[in-house]
Amino acid sequence: METFSPQWWSEWWLEVTGGTASAVVAAALLSALSKSVREHFWKPMGRGIVWLAGLRPSTKKQREDHARLALEAETLRVDLSASQAAAEEYRSRLAEVEGLLEELQSARLESEVRTLARQVAEAATAPNVIDGGSAAGPSLPRPDPRWGVYRNPNTNSRNDFFVVNLVPRSIAKEVRLEVLRGSFHILDSGHWEDMSVPADEKNSIKPFKGFANAASLMYGIDFQISWYDENNKQHFAEVSLPEEDAPF
Repeated sequence: METFSPQWWSEWWLEVTGGTASAVVAAALLSALSKSVREHFWKPMGRGIVWLAGLRPSTKKQREDHARLALEAETLRVDLSASQAAAEEYRSRLAEVEGLLEELQSARLESEVRTLARQVAEAATAPNVIDGGSAAGPSLPRPDPRWGVYRNPNTNSRNDFFVVNLVPRSIAKEVRLEVLRGSFHILDSGHWEDMSVPADEKNSIKPFKGFANAASLMYGIDFQISWYDENNKQHFAEVSLPEEDAPF
């Protein structure tokens, strides 16, 4: 029976290491000459070395930490998706509410203008009668008129407008309308003898004809109204044609 000899072990180890070194040297020489050797020998060996270097022992605590982090990441992803969906729903509802508010405001303005316009035919030819008060005269001065200029929406013509005094018991004699700013042409006299409002009436309305340049709507159309009160004192006021009621 053979016995283990240190000399034998040394010789065997030299043969193994020498053969391995010879193979590596030969592969290196061949790889310098052949691209195929580099592709099929060195690259797989390099990937294997990188893979072995990347191996790390995985402990139970590390596995638990990895599982916990994965669960937290999934929870955050779900929460983020829910937040994005809620924000999108909020933006959608906000847009709906803003649209409803715009519709309500537009409908209210149109209703007010149409209510005033329906009185044009009645007020255009009817004389205004002012309440007289006592023989000694009123104890307080009359209120000042409040003016407005609108396009008449009840006609098909773009040239029909009206001016309105909205204050009951106000006195307005020899009323005259002039263009202050904007490209607008008054096509009739633009003058009315009396636009006072009786105490039992809501307003005094007078129609007139006019033509507006479409380009002037970008800057607005402003008018000046002049009138005389019960003491024959002249007054002036500025009033603008609303864009919604512009003729174009």
